[in-house]
Amino acid sequence: MTKQRATILKIINASSDHLTAEEVYSKTKEYLPDVALATVYNNLAALSDSGAIRKIPMPNGICRYDKNIPHDHLVCDKCGKVFDVKIDLLDGEDVLYKLKKLTGKDIKSYELIMRFTCDECMKKIKENETLI
Repeated sequence: MTKQRATILKIINASSDHLTAEEVYSKTKEYLPDVALATVYNNLAALSDSGAIRKIPMPNGICRYDKNIPHDHLVCDKCGKVFDVKIDLLDGEDVLYKLKKLTGKDIKSYELIMRFTCDECMKKIKENETLI
């Protein structure tokens, strides 16, 4: 693994946020000042393609990146905030095992992204309604 890729993976795994490529680039420059933005994008693609990290597509077209541990996401349609949630849809049964059993395919991963409007945005919407 290259120094750039290892640094980017370390940044993603250490973050409690869901970082954009630009945020990863900014943090990577702290360790590797000469790194190019294209290098960060290429490494994020390679890391997400390999399953080392998770790529989260957002409604605005920007992607965010997250460590690859079992969990799902709630995404606010208004502000784009991403919230981690752990949902046990199968009463403790392993989701990948169940999906493999249902499809007969070697399922490597799955993603559940739920869209909603967060409390902060709902509050702003209600405040705007009272002004009308």
